[in-house]
Amino acid sequence: MSKMILARLMRAVVLFFIVLAPVSSSFAGTAGKIVGTVVDASSGDPLVGVNVVLEGTHLGSATDLDGFYYIINVPPGTHVLRVSAVGYQQQRITGVKVIVDQTTRIDVQMQSTVIQGEVVEFVAKRPIIEVDRTFATSTVAGEDLQVMPVTRVQEAVDVQAGVVDGHFRGGRSGEVVYMLDGVPIVDTYDNTQATIVNQGVVQELQVITGTFNAEYGQAMSGVVNLVSKEGGESYHGRLIVQGGDFLSTHDDIFYNIDDLSPLAIQNYEGSVSGPVPFTRNLTFFLNGRLEDSQGWMYGQRRWGLEHPVVVESGTILELVPNFGDSAAVPMNPDRNLYLYGKVTYHPSSSIKVNLSSLWDDRDYKDYDHDYQFIPDGDLKRHRSSRTNIARLTWGINQAMFLESGYSNTFTEYHHYVFEDPYDPGYVNPLYLEINPPFTLKVGGTKMENFRRWTNTHTFQSKLSWQVNSVHFLVTGFSLSYNTIFFDQLNIIHDENFVQPDTPPSEPRPLVFKPIVEDPTGLNHDQYLYNPYDFALYAQDKIELKNVILNLGVRFDYFQPDGKVLADPQDPNVYNPILPAHRDDPLEKRLTYWYKDPSAKMQFSPRIGIGYPISPTGVLHFAYGHFFQRPKYESLYTNPEFELDPGTATKTLIGNADLEPEKTISYEFGLQQGLTEDLALSISIFQRDIRYLTSSDKLIRTYDAGKLYFQYTNRDFGEVRGFVLTLDKRYSNNISASIDYTFQVAQGNASDPSDAFNAAKGNKEPVKQLLPLDWDRRHTLNMNVNYVIPDNFGVSFIGTLGSGLPFTRDRSNIPGAQIQTTFENDGRKPSYINLDLNAFKVLPLFAKQGYQLRLELMVRNVFDRLNENDVFKDTGRATYTLDETNRRNQEIPYINTFHEVFTHPEYYSRPREVRVGLSFVF
Repeated sequence: MSKMILARLMRAVVLFFIVLAPVSSSFAGTAGKIVGTVVDASSGDPLVGVNVVLEGTHLGSATDLDGFYYIINVPPGTHVLRVSAVGYQQQRITGVKVIVDQTTRIDVQMQSTVIQGEVVEFVAKRPIIEVDRTFATSTVAGEDLQVMPVTRVQEAVDVQAGVVDGHFRGGRSGEVVYMLDGVPIVDTYDNTQATIVNQGVVQELQVITGTFNAEYGQAMSGVVNLVSKEGGESYHGRLIVQGGDFLSTHDDIFYNIDDLSPLAIQNYEGSVSGPVPFTRNLTFFLNGRLEDSQGWMYGQRRWGLEHPVVVESGTILELVPNFGDSAAVPMNPDRNLYLYGKVTYHPSSSIKVNLSSLWDDRDYKDYDHDYQFIPDGDLKRHRSSRTNIARLTWGINQAMFLESGYSNTFTEYHHYVFEDPYDPGYVNPLYLEINPPFTLKVGGTKMENFRRWTNTHTFQSKLSWQVNSVHFLVTGFSLSYNTIFFDQLNIIHDENFVQPDTPPSEPRPLVFKPIVEDPTGLNHDQYLYNPYDFALYAQDKIELKNVILNLGVRFDYFQPDGKVLADPQDPNVYNPILPAHRDDPLEKRLTYWYKDPSAKMQFSPRIGIGYPISPTGVLHFAYGHFFQRPKYESLYTNPEFELDPGTATKTLIGNADLEPEKTISYEFGLQQGLTEDLALSISIFQRDIRYLTSSDKLIRTYDAGKLYFQYTNRDFGEVRGFVLTLDKRYSNNISASIDYTFQVAQGNASDPSDAFNAAKGNKEPVKQLLPLDWDRRHTLNMNVNYVIPDNFGVSFIGTLGSGLPFTRDRSNIPGAQIQTTFENDGRKPSYINLDLNAFKVLPLFAKQGYQLRLELMVRNVFDRLNENDVFKDTGRATYTLDETNRRNQEIPYINTFHEVFTHPEYYSRPREVRVGLSFVF
């Protein structure tokens, strides 16, 4: 597409949206609305000019000639409405529940009176179904999160219907957008959540699976929308102190699990909110949390990282074991620090300004079984992220408000054994190769030093306009500018260095001469790119008496940065293949070697329909096209296009000209109220997924012996299924929900690199629909809460899931003459888990209006060994045929076969118990 045509198209798109919205704007949903009619209780006639006000806010409305009123831009939560008119009793309606993007209807009948000032109080009766919901949505209030047995928001997301291990309705990882107060908090490098939000910050959690409105973009599978708390007119706070450990009887699997310590898990959290002293109309909310866990997988420092050796003419003749101190060392410790601050200012009744800052910092390790006896040789990992948001909300008039803002998200990840590549703690890489077969590592350190960071600036705005009692129009735009930095190096040994000979009487450790190559070398990749994307959308919510329509369209524009090879058959500008290219100096080659990637764009229509079939029943249908730019890591892999020496299939190269990934989703559902506090819903869905990133593009170079693979858009998938949900609203101290999901998630590849990995193993890439790695056909989730306010409460979360697929390996099975293996042709055992959280309010400080609670959380109550991974020959984590067939190769003085073949990382976490106190004021 020429630049002139592209420019004309962009002007046409912008003009189209300007016509739709004189003031264009793009925050995702952060508020709901309240509507209703006010009539005379005796005659039923509509009342005109009745004032309807939301207590504690500047929001309100007056009824029109038909007695109709609406209040837009209402924060989620439970509110109080005050309704007043001359000659009528004033009404105060409590318990008005508002949900993000939903309409709460409160109709009022007013009694005439001669006594002015008389107030009658009512409790709002919320309908058991949401008539205006046109797609599957789960909503969890902040107070419910505090009761549930979860320690992180993601744990609450994972037990929502249609979610399997972070995969929404069968989609790949990275197909979900995470939002905080309408702002995306996404690490654009791999499309995962950037800054982690502590659950104590959340006012409301909304999880959308499948289809969603046009205001949500850069996602194909779902949306996680978080609305944060704000300070109020009075001071409130909460302090939490918890300690605990993993209490399990499975000490044959989890080494050192029987060494109990009440401080192996520590959790400290505090929050405070209220008005800023000595100011007017200025409030704050602060939250901080430190969570530190030693984990449940330990190693033993059995060996030193290096051993004295006898060397003659560069050959190791003898190794003298260097024993460690045999101390137990945590191998999956996890330390998290969360900080959050928010200031809210109301300079007038129509303007609100929010400034918020969110920060999380994590130090952790991922268990590596090979390093169980040299745990100090494994990688330390550090992740840090921060998000700053400035947001203005302007109520232009009763029917229209504008939200505009800026956000910045910075995410950094780093892993290493020692931060300095020249640290003397690194040892010669030969130590990693000296252990015999079927033994764990006896020396060495991992040699990778990796750092990357992403810095995203986002400008967005959103205009919401209640045009009349039928149409609610939302239009918006967003612009995101990214900086992606990547630095990966492998510390290598100087090949020109000759190990000095050591006599048998004086064995010494191998000498290590580290080298850090420059970024043009095979062992060092580095890049810095600045891609950006832009979006416009318009959405109209049409609320008629007998039907609700959500009609929307979204335009996405993506401009990748990076380099595209002008001649893919000669990829490396620093080491050309063609003689004509080699004859040119580097400066000249750089002028013609690369070209710029092209811009990508798409219009995506979204349609949702709600059709009430009875006062307590509604059908809904949703259809939409969804567009997502590929992960930046796939665009920029191997930035210098270097080919590995030897067999060429070891090389995978990125593609800055990848097309966006696309999905078409369909959903049909029913909500049916059974009683005043019990509702049944069913959703049937199908997703057609195309243009997924793949690695099956094979390119042959001018050198007949060299070829490589490159990312392209060839993977595909299909997901279909249904969700059945039964919800019991809180009454008689009990609330509960139970949902069942049947889902078939199929595709030709679970990961973009699958085709490349198959080629390395001399296998053909899959070109047909097969079960994806997360294809859990049956999932049953349950959440039951029993709460006596200000006294006692207990919450249970249970999950039952059928086994996930794995690929069988029959080569170890005796008598197996021909191995017929298909990708993901086996099934792991079923998954069963139950968690609980309980609290008891202690009588101390009750007279002062404070609350002291004793809390208990138990996760994996029955200490079940769920087999998350399995041996490929048996389909179980508990045993492999190798342990029997290779018994004669056991070397007990290094390690036993039980130590080699017992993989604690194959299992879910053992029983975890936390006990603590919380103080609420």
